[in-house]
Amino acid sequence: MRIHKSGGGAIFWRIKTRYTITARIIKMLKLSKVDGTYLKELEKLVKSELLILDDFGL
Repeated sequence: MRIHKSGGGAIFWRIKTRYTITARIIKMLKLSKVDGTYLKELEKLVKSELLILDDFGL
């Protein structure tokens, strides 16, 4: 998962943005349930002010 400034006014306002492919984040969350790091992964997502889920190509 990569972090960058994106999404309209997010660049101007310096909003912490996380961009990921939807299928990738779903897979990561499923795997984290298995290995016991689910809450840790959710905390990482919550730290972002803007979460952009790209679902092109599904």
